[in-house]
Amino acid sequence: MADWLIFAEKHDQAQKIADTLFDKGKATGNFNKGGLGGQSISSVLSGEVRIVHFSGHIYEMMMPPKQDNKYSLVTEEKTNRFGLKYGGEQKNLTEIFDNYPIQLNPNNIKWKFSQDKFKSLSANMKQLYMNSENIIVSTDFDNEGEMIFRNWQLNNIKHPKWNSMYRAKMNSTTPKDIKYAFQHLIPYTQDNGVLKSMYAQGFARSMADYEYGLSFTFYGWMLARKNNSKRGQYGRLKNSLLGVVYNQELAHDNFKPSSNYRIDMILPNGDVLKGDEEYTFKTEEQAKNFIDDNKLSNEVHIDFEETEKVLSPPKLYSRNELLVALMKKHEKLLSKNDTWNTHLQTLYDQHSLLSYPRTDVQYISEEIYKTLQSLANTESVKNLLDTRIQSVIKSHDINNDLIFNANQPPKKKHVDPSKLEGESHFALVPTDKEPSNFNTLSKVEQAVYMEDLTRTMSIFCNNNITTQRAYYSEDNHFKATQTRTKQYGYKILLNNIKKDEGSFVDKGTYKVFYKVSEVKAKRPSLFTKVSLISMTKRVNWGTSATRDSTIEDLINKGSLVVKDNHLRINSDLKDTIQLLMDKGLIDFEMTSDWQTQLNKLSNYDQAIQFIESTRKDTKQVHRTFKDILS
Repeated sequence: MADWLIFAEKHDQAQKIADTLFDKGKATGNFNKGGLGGQSISSVLSGEVRIVHFSGHIYEMMMPPKQDNKYSLVTEEKTNRFGLKYGGEQKNLTEIFDNYPIQLNPNNIKWKFSQDKFKSLSANMKQLYMNSENIIVSTDFDNEGEMIFRNWQLNNIKHPKWNSMYRAKMNSTTPKDIKYAFQHLIPYTQDNGVLKSMYAQGFARSMADYEYGLSFTFYGWMLARKNNSKRGQYGRLKNSLLGVVYNQELAHDNFKPSSNYRIDMILPNGDVLKGDEEYTFKTEEQAKNFIDDNKLSNEVHIDFEETEKVLSPPKLYSRNELLVALMKKHEKLLSKNDTWNTHLQTLYDQHSLLSYPRTDVQYISEEIYKTLQSLANTESVKNLLDTRIQSVIKSHDINNDLIFNANQPPKKKHVDPSKLEGESHFALVPTDKEPSNFNTLSKVEQAVYMEDLTRTMSIFCNNNITTQRAYYSEDNHFKATQTRTKQYGYKILLNNIKKDEGSFVDKGTYKVFYKVSEVKAKRPSLFTKVSLISMTKRVNWGTSATRDSTIEDLINKGSLVVKDNHLRINSDLKDTIQLLMDKGLIDFEMTSDWQTQLNKLSNYDQAIQFIESTRKDTKQVHRTFKDILS
């Protein structure tokens, strides 16, 4: 009997755990056949240690007809005592519709392997589980990771070993983090609420999204069948994404161009002071006539108010902010079906260069700050940062006024323990592993790492300082704002250099002339992947693990179409989406409310209450579709 059985989430993670823990001898066996490990080969865990791993979610809920035949399009097929089969006839659709919406029994959910090959993997795990004294769960420390293990345990173990079960919490896959996690295991029996909360939120989201999403999908199928139209993709988050893109497309396409005409003041050096509303007209002719009537002085006293604007280094990246930056700056590096998530996971799982990548947090602890200070002093990081700095200085032809000081005390903008309370992870930052293998990374991986590294290392840089002048005419009707950089500071490292605006003329009386400028009404912009992902976090739709993947799924399956980097709705779906919008079946507020409630769940009982409350929304959808389909 093994003393310790460790469950990892995937192969790379399992191998790194083995490489770190098995420091006293060589491991034997196989992850998926008896487990990798051995007797007395770890200085952290005594006795025999074995490691197995999942391949992500190896179980998934069966589709509704398999959960209960009342959701099936055909009657249940049975065999009589003579061996003859009967049943399997088509049901009346009205009869099936009346059995909806889907409501599962939380205590009797039917599961299946997501792939047949996982049967033997699961059987191996079960045998090892039954023959092990202690169980350690080291899947990703989040709702998804907890659900991967819990779903397996639910389907295989009648009597879980809660009294000898532990959780390993890793923020990265570096040897330091792995060793620390296994030296500070969290007993399931002494959980401070985090483990219960992760399971409650994961379970509640899975159940509610399954019932709502697949009920809506069935109704959508019936609607498409009735109207002979294209079937869409439906679900809580998908509906809102399709709705908001559709609304924006309508606003963009239905925009009617219009212009106003503004009188601007031109200084002798060419600087422009813009006129206010009093000098803005509906037609160009009106504006020109006003100038021709000599109602404006040709000699004007110009004054200004000067302020100094100091910007400290920006907040650290969360997943969302990093994805947005990568899409804006490096999207051309990706091949057609590639995603940034693939490379984030590779840098986390395989290379151990980035911390846990599915985080919405933008703060770190003092302990992590110290590891970043050490990382900043490594030769590899110094070389990478110096190369970046020299490149920026040369390309923009500016003086290098950047001061890099890794020994400075942390700022609350970046290190704030209060912002980490109740959070499983911290900001997405480089790990303490020196990137000595940087040149062997792929071009995309290099871009991801450098984007995160420079943003993180900017916290050790001096501020950016600009001088801003607000110019105004003596009658206060003409104004301009000009900016000049006094100190580039951290913006050199981030390659965020902007040209100075205006000539910074002195106060005084100037001979001026006037011109008419057309001010066009701004057409609403279509969404891009960048702007859509940014919006989803802002309005609290989905999680860091689901936002970008759901958008990619809508694109890959043709519900959203990318044209010239902008998102549009598949033309075959527009009538359906308009109908859903008209009937209130796409509810933006509900999507936000569900996520807000999910984030607050702390135990299983609350999860059940949440599921019951969401069923009210699903029943309302059912009633609305009944009216539509009648």
